Amino acid sequence: MAKDCARVSRDRIRGCWAVPKGLRGGCVTRTGCQRPGTCRSVNCLAILVFLLVVFNSGGGVASARVLVLGSISLDPVGVVRVSQPFVDYLAEKLSSYGIKRGEVAVADSVAGMASLMREKKVDLLIDSSVTALLVNERAGSKFLLRRWKDGRDAYRSVVVVRQDSRFNFLSDLVGETVALEESFSTSGFMLPVLGMASSGLRLVPLDGLAQVPPPDAVGYVMGYDSETQMTWVERNQVAAAGLAENDFKQLAKSALVPLRVVYTSPIVPYDVVVYGKHLDHGLVSRIRAILLSAHDTREGANTLDGFDQTTMFDEIPAELLRNVTTFGPELTRLLEGGAE
Repeated sequence: MAKDCARVSRDRIRGCWAVPKGLRGGCVTRTGCQRPGTCRSVNCLAILVFLLVVFNSGGGVASARVLVLGSISLDPVGVVRVSQPFVDYLAEKLSSYGIKRGEVAVADSVAGMASLMREKKVDLLIDSSVTALLVNERAGSKFLLRRWKDGRDAYRSVVVVRQDSRFNFLSDLVGETVALEESFSTSGFMLPVLGMASSGLRLVPLDGLAQVPPPDAVGYVMGYDSETQMTWVERNQVAAAGLAENDFKQLAKSALVPLRVVYTSPIVPYDVVVYGKHLDHGLVSRIRAILLSAHDTREGANTLDGFDQTTMFDEIPAELLRNVTTFGPELTRLLEGGAE
């Protein structure tokens, strides 16, 4: 690039957009920088004005002309495969707002996603409700809609033990090990942790099943999937497991030994949509309208079904939203204390 050019670009835009220093003389070109002489084409001026408007104003989306959907997962390849058609559909519907394409950004933690949101590298996040709450608190993003998944609009978590165990209450788990799923899972981590914390229990992360928890606390290990958690309980490798109620009901049908529930959490929305605070109001309103009506057309319904069996989007019921937001202070304290 010529020395008298100042680059104006974004990581996800192919090619090199550049403008002359001080906006003096010459044309803006897509692959070069400043063309000597006076700009002879009206198109050059139009491009320059467009760049100034988009880049100097922030553009209203994470990357100019690109809508970025975020996800928190340890399987980025799988997430992109499932999510890309959905964000492509949404981007196409937003073409009148200058959106040309959609992309998927995957973080491996709540903190990582919150950072992407703060840096305007992610525009939308669709995730479990308590996970989304944590991102909102750290990044300033806001709730938008609820997602129905596989025909379900809400869910809750349970903590389960072997039927023949001595454990009847959460308080009985002091000095024992509990299997949780992963730190960004609402049903497999956050709701069970909140239940135990509200019972006055102290939780301590363990390095593995072989580590003995402190006698005055509940130790926890990550199983990363419900089937593994259940297997550990069945084999007496852990005292209990925290997981989604629906997962427990399904896995209990083929359990090696009878299991029972010692704790059931409040009901929360299945998944929610949140948006970055950098998005302008008009764009957010249009996204809301597109999502609310997507299930009404064959194209939209097919796209939703391919997006991890999404059924529809609707408004978040006030009662369920209150259930989620009341968790905020306690959950933040727990995570900052090392649970994350």
